[in-house]
Amino acid sequence: MKSNTKTERCVRILLHLMRNQGKTLTVSNVLAGLGLDESERQGAQRDLRLLAELSPETGVKASGLGKHRTYKIARGTRKSQGAPPLLKQEDFFAFLLMVRLQFSTLHGAAGQLGVFEDLLEEFTRFALHFTGGLNSYQNLRARFSELVIFAGELPAKGPSAHLAPQLYQALLEKRKLRVTYESGSDKKPKERTLEPWKMVVSEGELYFLCPTSAKPPALMTIKLTRILEAKLLPDRFAPDPAVLKRQEKLLMEGTGLLNNAGGPAKRIKVSMSWWYRHIMSERKLHPTQKTSLINSDDPNQENRSIEVTLQAPINEDVLRWIRKWGDAMVVEQPVELKERLLEYADYLYECYRSK
Repeated sequence: MKSNTKTERCVRILLHLMRNQGKTLTVSNVLAGLGLDESERQGAQRDLRLLAELSPETGVKASGLGKHRTYKIARGTRKSQGAPPLLKQEDFFAFLLMVRLQFSTLHGAAGQLGVFEDLLEEFTRFALHFTGGLNSYQNLRARFSELVIFAGELPAKGPSAHLAPQLYQALLEKRKLRVTYESGSDKKPKERTLEPWKMVVSEGELYFLCPTSAKPPALMTIKLTRILEAKLLPDRFAPDPAVLKRQEKLLMEGTGLLNNAGGPAKRIKVSMSWWYRHIMSERKLHPTQKTSLINSDDPNQENRSIEVTLQAPINEDVLRWIRKWGDAMVVEQPVELKERLLEYADYLYECYRSK
């Protein structure tokens, strides 16, 4: 097994020393423990020297010379020795939150999330090492799970857990992916090469924005749940900032994913009861959305209401948003939107009337 990058090898070596805290390891031990090829011996020696030079930040100590040189991370290094934590507390909690959220976005049993859980475990041990065993980071996974409930609508499934590291690595390192993809238009999954320029989160689902071969350049959305197989390629790519900016504008103004812009933006105005004033300021369908209070000083709450306006195309996303609120929302304008809702009402009548 060969490490993909020098940085990756350096991190793997450091984590291996952490797992063997207190043990004295030779370069051969490290190579064998990580399954690295003999061809990487020279690189591993350089990395180990660097980690030792960065002590006390890394905690790696070296002793001996030449082929007898050994490395280890001592047990029970005390905070008083001046070694700072690798991560700030807020960074650690942010990482922890990301790990826990994977349970709602990655498809598969909890056991398949080993790549995240193992990394969290290593960070926990590293933090404890540098705090002299203090309890600051202990049992955070269990404590977090006890305090949080994932309620409401969750995605049916997310990217396969065993593929997620490759998908995210391609995004971070701007590397191409060779995938087997299950699209809605093809009868069978097909192989294609992707350049994941950016990730889009929409209604709990994850998508890649990838360039097409169209002229002028355009971007398509690739749903991560439909990627059945993925291979990380060595080839790099460079996103076009102008194309990305144009696509981001389309996404934000269109309220939904690509090909659902729905034409030019219209001024939409709806009214709702006073009770929803906080909710509508907290939940925004669109960046242009504004909430105004009507008769806010009236002592009679029944005379108070709120007005919500936004500039957006009349598309399926807007219609779904309005239908979701049921009789709590009344459309004031435009007429086109009212007519689309009346069409939906006719459909419901025909579908459910007694026959």
